[in-house]
Amino acid sequence: MDKSILDAITLRAEHSAAAMLERGYSTYDRARMLPRLLPNLSQSATTDEILFALRAAITAERKRAGHWSFEPNRLIGLMQALKAEKRS
Repeated sequence: MDKSILDAITLRAEHSAAAMLERGYSTYDRARMLPRLLPNLSQSATTDEILFALRAAITAERKRAGHWSFEPNRLIGLMQALKAEKRS
């Protein structure tokens, strides 16, 4: 396949992923989404603890890439939550 075609496909995928993260960030609701993403996190956790837990969960999920237990939608949700929590 021509390199310019591959570059165009890659660029389109990057824009699509960025748009998906942006949409999820804008509709993020901590009370509804955080317990689903981090079920073992205390409800009285501080923002710093939440950020730490989200970063750890993202790292763990990325390590599962290529394994049958990898869940790309969970990774996207974690990344959306991290972006929203950073801005709150």
